Amino acid sequence: MVTQPLFRRLLGAAIDDLPPVLREAHDSRIDQRWRGVAQVEAHPNPLARLLCRMMRLPAAGKAIPVTVWFERRGGAEHWHRDFAGRRYGSTLVERDGLMIERMGMATNIFRVSVEDGALRLDLIGFRFLGVPLPSALRPHCHAREHGNDGCYVFDVPVDLWPSAGSSATPARWSGSMTDGPIILFDAQCVLCSANAQFILRHDRRHRFRLAAMQGAAGAALFRRHGIDPTDPDTILVVDGDNVLRDSDAVIAIYTGLGWPWRVAGVARLVPNWLRDRAYRWIARNRYRFFGRRSTCWLPAPEDAGRVLS
Repeated sequence: MVTQPLFRRLLGAAIDDLPPVLREAHDSRIDQRWRGVAQVEAHPNPLARLLCRMMRLPAAGKAIPVTVWFERRGGAEHWHRDFAGRRYGSTLVERDGLMIERMGMATNIFRVSVEDGALRLDLIGFRFLGVPLPSALRPHCHAREHGNDGCYVFDVPVDLWPSAGSSATPARWSGSMTDGPIILFDAQCVLCSANAQFILRHDRRHRFRLAAMQGAAGAALFRRHGIDPTDPDTILVVDGDNVLRDSDAVIAIYTGLGWPWRVAGVARLVPNWLRDRAYRWIARNRYRFFGRRSTCWLPAPEDAGRVLS
C-alpha cells in the first residue's frame, strides 16, 4: 500500500526544501484544483505545431485562463489541464526513482530534483506507442516550478521536434496559479487564531488557504498590498489580483464555507461604512478584548499543507 505522495517518493527529504506553495501542491494525498493565467508560445516549426494540435496541447496566446486538477488514486496522480477550453490530461507514476507520465500515445520519462528552492523536471526519455525514441528524434524539455508570493509558478519550455530544423526558440507554457483564496491573519491574536481553526474545520472543500502575518509568506503578501505586517489593522482575502479587506473579507470567508455559514451574506445589507467601522474598532482592540497568545498558533499536522509559512 502506497502511503507517501508521489513527489515525496521521488524527492525524499529534498521536498522539504521547496517553498510552501509547491509543498502544498505536491506533498499531498488529497485532490486539488489550481487556477491562474498562462502564456503559451507556439513552436516555430509547422510540423511541431501540427503535433501540438493533434495532442490538444494549448494554443498560443497571452493571459489564458488555466485550471489544473490533481487527482490522487493509489500511487498515481492524474493531472487534468484546461487552457481556455482546450483540455488534455496525463497520468503520473513513480518507477525506479523516475517519474513516468503517460499522455495518450506518448510516454514521458522525467528526472525530478530540487535546485535552489525550485522543482526541476528534466525529460530524459520518450516513448511513442511504446517505442523508445533516440535523443535526436524525441522532444527536449527542462521544466521548472517555483513559488512567488504564495503563487505556484511554472515554466515549461519544450522543443517538440528538435531534428526538424526548428530554431533555438522552443514552444513554452508558463504562468502562475493559486489554490483558491488566501486568508491573511494574526496568529498571535486569540480571536484570529480561533477563527483560523474554525475555517480549517468547516472548509470541507479546502477552498481557502491561510497565511499568518508572522510567517514569511503572510508578511510578504501584507507588504505587497501596502500593509505593515507587524501592525495590521485588517484581515485580507487575496485571490489572485483581487483583494478583500475589513468586513468584506469576513463576509467572503463565511459565505465561501457553504451552508449554513453562508447566511452571513445578509450582513451585506448593512451599509459598508458602518460594517467597516465596527470591524476596525474590534480589530484595533483585539488583544485587549480577546487576549494575545505568547506563541503563534500552529495548525495540526493534517492541516499543515493548508497554511503557508
